[in-house]
Amino acid sequence: MMRWSLAIATLLTGAALPPAQTAPRLGLNPPATTTAPRLGLATSTSKPAVDRSTPDKTWAALCAAVKAGDLESFRAGCYNKNEIAKLFMDAYSDTLITTFQLATAAAKLGADGQALSKTLQSTYDDMVKSGQNRTTRISGDSAEWVQSIVSGKAVAEDKMFFKKVGNQWLLDTEQSYNLYAADGRKNAEAFIKESEGTLKQLKSVIADINAQKITTVAQIKARMATKP
Repeated sequence: MMRWSLAIATLLTGAALPPAQTAPRLGLNPPATTTAPRLGLATSTSKPAVDRSTPDKTWAALCAAVKAGDLESFRAGCYNKNEIAKLFMDAYSDTLITTFQLATAAAKLGADGQALSKTLQSTYDDMVKSGQNRTTRISGDSAEWVQSIVSGKAVAEDKMFFKKVGNQWLLDTEQSYNLYAADGRKNAEAFIKESEGTLKQLKSVIADINAQKITTVAQIKARMATKP
């Protein structure tokens, strides 16, 4: 599912980050947690309630969070069974939302910037499309969210997984990104490590575009070509 952030590395650094789908686990599993915000007394600045009553609605909420740049809301829609799941989703969600923010900033840089912006924003469009025409298969507090992909005479299934926590269906990070498998854990650990420096660079680029210190796409690529 989460291939979209790789567009940043490919476009700006010339090398893709490790695949997000094949991600990993650190040591023993700690108690299951979610990244949902703590409940407290309502204030005038409280966000409206997010509907996560079905996998479809949760996915729509995740897409809306990306578009709004709402990292907290995105993470609140995810169920992280263990430490590696939380670390991976923290890194992935920040990368995904930062990608969208870079797309917005790049659009200010003339025709080249608008072309780059369109390419980066396609990651969001792909995310929306990946949630279309899916069937939900529920078994207890777990659900498979399935999309059939037809290629010639062959039909393949793309599955994402959700976990019911209270009245909410949350995206199951471990199941959806193969974090239960050794290869998945190894790749997730690599992604987490790589993303730290990349995110610092991306956020610095966005800040400099907004401050008019970066005015061309060539300057973006030059910045991203340097090691964090």
